Amino acid sequence: MTQHHFVAARGRNLQRSLAALGLVRVLAEQRDPPLRCRIDGTDLVIDTDVDDLVGWLVDEYRPRPVLSPWNGGSGFGANDKNQRSNIDALLNHPARSRLATMTWAVDRIDRLMERSHAGGWEKQYLIREVKNVCPDEMLPWLNSAVVVLSSGELAFPPLLGSGGNDGRLDFSSNYHQRLLDVLPTDEKSRNTSVAWAADAIVGASRQKLVKAAVGQFDPGTAGTPNTSTFGAAPAMVNPWLFVLMVEGSTLFEAAPARRISAQASVNKGAAMTFMTRGASAGFASGADAEDTRGEVWLPWWTHWLGWPAVKRIFVEGRATWRGKTATRSGDMYLAVGTRGVSASISEFDRFSFVQRNGLAYSAVRADVVGVANEGLLRIVAMVEDWPQRLAGRGAASNSVALQLRRFDRTRVDLARARSAGERRTRLCAFLKSLTHLELAVSRSGSLKEAVRPRGVSRGSGEALLDILRQTRQLEALEASPAFRIALGLASVRMQWTDDRWIGIRELLLPVTATRTGSHRPEWTASSEITGFGFRPLNDVLAEVVAGLAVKGGAVESNESMIRRSVDGLAMPTGVPVPLAHLHRFVRGDVSMADVAAWFDALLVFDWSGDHSGLTSTVKEPLVPEPALGLLGLLRNGLGAPKSGSAVEPGDDAPKGLTVDIVGSLTSGHVERSVTLARQRLHEVGYTGVTSVSSRCPPSAIAACLLPWAPHHALSERFVFKPAELLDSIADSDTESELSHGQ
Repeated sequence: MTQHHFVAARGRNLQRSLAALGLVRVLAEQRDPPLRCRIDGTDLVIDTDVDDLVGWLVDEYRPRPVLSPWNGGSGFGANDKNQRSNIDALLNHPARSRLATMTWAVDRIDRLMERSHAGGWEKQYLIREVKNVCPDEMLPWLNSAVVVLSSGELAFPPLLGSGGNDGRLDFSSNYHQRLLDVLPTDEKSRNTSVAWAADAIVGASRQKLVKAAVGQFDPGTAGTPNTSTFGAAPAMVNPWLFVLMVEGSTLFEAAPARRISAQASVNKGAAMTFMTRGASAGFASGADAEDTRGEVWLPWWTHWLGWPAVKRIFVEGRATWRGKTATRSGDMYLAVGTRGVSASISEFDRFSFVQRNGLAYSAVRADVVGVANEGLLRIVAMVEDWPQRLAGRGAASNSVALQLRRFDRTRVDLARARSAGERRTRLCAFLKSLTHLELAVSRSGSLKEAVRPRGVSRGSGEALLDILRQTRQLEALEASPAFRIALGLASVRMQWTDDRWIGIRELLLPVTATRTGSHRPEWTASSEITGFGFRPLNDVLAEVVAGLAVKGGAVESNESMIRRSVDGLAMPTGVPVPLAHLHRFVRGDVSMADVAAWFDALLVFDWSGDHSGLTSTVKEPLVPEPALGLLGLLRNGLGAPKSGSAVEPGDDAPKGLTVDIVGSLTSGHVERSVTLARQRLHEVGYTGVTSVSSRCPPSAIAACLLPWAPHHALSERFVFKPAELLDSIADSDTESELSHGQ
């Protein structure tokens, strides 16, 4: 066995990639069925008993019959005289013994076309009849060029243009011309053919190329405008590369087309193996407004595969996301990222057919995507149904369309992430985009009437945490102040009115559950708290605190909280936040932008229930901000001190925040709020508390009173002690050493 390298099978252009696969196909089918192949870097390594690949191609290769009688310029129309002369030249070629199947196919189609012209057949009927009469060797070409769907409609896979042609360039006719170039008629022509074949395999251009069209497969030699210093250079091609490229394209047959025909009816260009609709997401040089005819995802494998295994990859064409064949780029990324493809595949090259340089399409290598099994992508499956239904409704307002594109882009970005940190960042951006999409729809009058709000499954927050835990992301997020603060805020839940339990999501978005108990959400005329998405988050949250004071909220009773009567305002419950994080945030040591981003992201989920599995302590010094520390003592209710020690949360009738304290704070009067809180603490028995000052924004202090936190941990510092002691922090103090009683 000899190992041959087809150099630069990847990375240079689609023509070389297809030609490398085409060489494997013809060699296995015509000469060495037991051969093996694999990708090594950018080269395709072929392990075969054929020592001289170049000599075998020039002297023994038997061309596949490639005929497209339904196209003008294919050699079968009344005006296709030049194209027909090429077919006739092949049938009378000195090497016609290698073209026996081609001769048979041409004879059958000639007779079929006589009947077609006489009967005025439609294209669909003609294609069906061609498939009925052609030899088996021609079927791969037919099944790759055009698909007849179960509805009777025709689908044209983007790989071969619009039915085996790219505009006026008919691939079958060009294939015939290139065969005339490479099939030798004498010693001189044989030497030239040998040189072209050698160049094709080693990736060189020592032999002069032929001036001929290559179409969309190699933009660098297509002769488009600005390809030379003198304007448009002539199109150039290595004839052997073109011939092998056509052979390679026939691997993308329509075997799976029937099972995906219902999906293909939405976009017929995606009706083939490993082909999807075009999209700019994940494509560095792509643009939303750029015209595209679709994409092809070329599979590669790094371990040795025999020809039967290679063929099975293409025949099965397996690329599934959530049980459905991927016909969109975003779905394809997710299929590849969750091992929804053949286990034999290691990577894909994503090629997009985009319209550039006038009306010409070019195959641009958009991405390289490795096959993985990323559990984090299960989060996408949890939340994507509503946006997908929304996208299927057609025309939308500019703002909704913008947010839909952003959702699709962040969805792909998450699937493309490689490092753990990158995945966390992109997960946040993806979930945030969904919340912003909901906001855009809620502000679109016509769409709001036609589409129900997104349903949020009870317990979805716990499901998110489980996935983060299983993918080993939760530990890093638990240590992130921005994430923990955002989680504490997004999980806030309170009794807003006497008969209405509400989460912060229902306060900020104009959406609520129905009153019938069906849990189906409904739009409301407006949100309870306005400005979310436009105003700074601290200002919005401060207004929530002010509204809570007006409404006189109550503590929710559940397994993780002890219900008790509070003399004053009983603040909301939620997922606990480490106290050190809140004090860092109010001092400005935690990025407000990061907290806001994670808050928007976590607002996607339902956080009712018990989330006590989260780590409640952090190993960092607790450096209190005095005003928050003092107001925080009343946040959960504070009883009288016992025997000079910190209060226990089970005391009767603890004192909580009052409307006056909260009102002063949210109106910007921090000093008055602190003074009222001192008086409140004096009523409880904390007689030594003196005034404190703060330069922190009042809205930030108010926001930090919303999430549940163990504020009692600081109570021991106020028992008959002056409040100035808050500023003297022992280096050994950490939050884990303080009481976390709730």
